[in-house]
Amino acid sequence: MDKNTILGLVLMVVVVLLFSWWMQPTPEQLEAQRRYNDSIAAVEAERMAEAALAETPVSTDTVSGEVADSLKNAGLIARFGEFAPCAEGSEEFTTLSNNKVTLKFSNKGGRLYEAVLNDYMAYDSTNVTLFTGDENDYGFIIRTNARVIDTRDLYFTPEIDGNAVNMTLQLANGSQMGIRYSLPEDSYMLKMDIWQKDMDRVIPSSAVYWDFIWDQKMRRQEQGRMFEERNSALYYKFAGDDVEHLSESGNDEEKATTSLKWIGFKNQFFSTAFIADGKFNDGIFTSRSLEEDRYLKQFHAESTIDYDSKESQVAGFNIFLGPNSYPLLSSYDDDLSGDQTLDLDKLVPLGYKFFRWINTLIVIPVFTFLGKFFSNYGVIILLLTIFIKLVLFPFTYKSYKSQARMRVLAPQIKEINDKYPGQDKAMERQRLTMDLYSKAGVNPMG
Repeated sequence: MDKNTILGLVLMVVVVLLFSWWMQPTPEQLEAQRRYNDSIAAVEAERMAEAALAETPVSTDTVSGEVADSLKNAGLIARFGEFAPCAEGSEEFTTLSNNKVTLKFSNKGGRLYEAVLNDYMAYDSTNVTLFTGDENDYGFIIRTNARVIDTRDLYFTPEIDGNAVNMTLQLANGSQMGIRYSLPEDSYMLKMDIWQKDMDRVIPSSAVYWDFIWDQKMRRQEQGRMFEERNSALYYKFAGDDVEHLSESGNDEEKATTSLKWIGFKNQFFSTAFIADGKFNDGIFTSRSLEEDRYLKQFHAESTIDYDSKESQVAGFNIFLGPNSYPLLSSYDDDLSGDQTLDLDKLVPLGYKFFRWINTLIVIPVFTFLGKFFSNYGVIILLLTIFIKLVLFPFTYKSYKSQARMRVLAPQIKEINDKYPGQDKAMERQRLTMDLYSKAGVNPMG
């Protein structure tokens, strides 16, 4: 074997090794594949159990109501396991309200069913309804040893506790899981806490996360659709970092592989946002424009949260349901600093960072002040325009005055340019021009 052959073989081995190293999956990809395999295995196990039950020969002529119920229960157990007692029920509604919002909850899925803002009116002269029914749907995916449980398929037991509602799941083996919603007075923030008891009997220690899934059809609140649609988008904030959003025009999708603090569905004037007490681990987001007259866009968000079956507290969230008011949204950061800030005020588009301070320090405070005396936004905008014109008048007047002097000097400047043409006389031409400006008291930068 000659020297060139050996060198060629060595290079081939090096190339193969480098290619294998370059193409190996990232930790995020490995985790995503593991999650996918777990889901497939659980679904397959559930399918096989249901198939085995379906193959059991039963004569329809001799089956009594008791036997039919037994078969039905067996089917529920095959599909839901320890969650089977919570797999059937009738939908019930519970309402919480304060002076800001009226909220309706459904025991099916233990979710927020409807959100109405008491102080705002839509174009049809009714109170603004952010969503109702299936327009807003969210839940958690729980993985047991052999099953994938979606909380949206389960029926919780509701119980009112003052200005809070408890949604509880009582499992077959005595384990419990629940969601507590509490609504403070004079607030657009709904507190959501997920708790559990003895769930390590059902969920293995290897299940270290839950999937979070959230869908919403964004309602149209204004008579005119175009501007509202252009200013509606899916927003999300990276933990300790900046706020990003999907495209406001057309369909869009993004994938976030780092932790997130909150996820929000933003309308031009109102928003709904899930704010984690801890963090979301990642995110997959899609936005799709809708042609339906009643709706603007379809938003979809997927993420995961950390989970430990032995901990009594699973997770906590604040759900913002309110107007895109800069003073309101910025107030949520009053007691926070550094990486803890929420930056919910980024839901309000105020231009590039260089110009944003003008809006936050001047325009918005003046607008808010005028709003205390006038309820008509048209009057407020007119007065705000006059105020801005008055503030800018000294600068505008000076600019007009400078322009007028420049027009008077234009013939003399032309005479200088004609008398000293060419690049070789540029310095002399510039000197005479600046002398002329100085004598006339004109600042060309004005």
